[in-house]
Amino acid sequence: MKKNELTVGGVFGAAGAALLGAKLAGFQPVFNIEPRPFVTKGVMTVNFPGIAFTRDINEAKNLKADLVVGSPDCKIFSNLSTKTREKNRKITSDPTNNDLFRAIMWTANVIKPYFFIFENLPTLSNFLGFEYKKEWGESRIYDVNNPLIGTRLPGLAIQTIVLNSKDFGVAQSRKRLFIIGSSVELPKFDPQELSNEVLTSLEIMRYGETVGEAFQDLNHKPNNELPKHSLKRTKGFRGLKPGESYYGTQNNRRLHYDKPAWTVASSCSRFVHPTEPRTLTVRETARLMGWPDGFSFHGTTGQQLDQVGKSMVPQIPYAIAKYLKRNVEFINP
Repeated sequence: MKKNELTVGGVFGAAGAALLGAKLAGFQPVFNIEPRPFVTKGVMTVNFPGIAFTRDINEAKNLKADLVVGSPDCKIFSNLSTKTREKNRKITSDPTNNDLFRAIMWTANVIKPYFFIFENLPTLSNFLGFEYKKEWGESRIYDVNNPLIGTRLPGLAIQTIVLNSKDFGVAQSRKRLFIIGSSVELPKFDPQELSNEVLTSLEIMRYGETVGEAFQDLNHKPNNELPKHSLKRTKGFRGLKPGESYYGTQNNRRLHYDKPAWTVASSCSRFVHPTEPRTLTVRETARLMGWPDGFSFHGTTGQQLDQVGKSMVPQIPYAIAKYLKRNVEFINP
């Protein structure tokens, strides 16, 4: 198979940020398996015409792609989820009886892609026994046969890297663990090279490195309706200093105008605009996640915010997929 014919599929691919990044790198999106209800059929059909979309993970048996990308909910790999009782849960061959990451690994084993890119919280490395360095991380090779995963991916070389979206031209500090698998070559990704790849070739998704820069020229952009608040909340927002929260928690925290945003999460945790007494619009949040303005979100406001935040930033899968494609001349099925 020639490298200009490579395809990509999503498994817990959310609204398609990783699919979009891979598409810009030269992979053709062919499917997205997404059981979570915040991803509507509309957001897939409008932004990825012709793509196969299903909520049934068992459909993986009938799907093929050269690259599989996925990012399950992060909360199952929070510090609370790494307790011994969580690690020792019974593993079965049915992916629906295990957590989302086990389902992704099972699906990758069924689809048998040449490559995969999975993303989650850095604490996932503790859950699976992976090792990584702080900041950029380092390469380690695995023949994945860990009982905690509940499946086997023989013949795959795996690299684990912790990457921060702000190093890829995104106005957000967002550290995530990326697990990159290949059955073609030993993954040796230079993070500096990856970030330079994005900074020099993705002008359509570069909005600046600070919140203030990212929020420029937003008039008449889609998904940019201003949120409505009570007089009490509006007054409370107006009195917040940068870094302060309306609730005294991470939620409704006022952003710094001249710094990157903190990690964007979901509809359950929203930021306050740096200069206005309100929370962010969907499009402003999308700018902090590196989504291009031409990508439209559909559904309720909560669904749209989850589509934006429960995702990878597209710049990182773009860089990794670009690296994979550049280094593969031919793949023998």
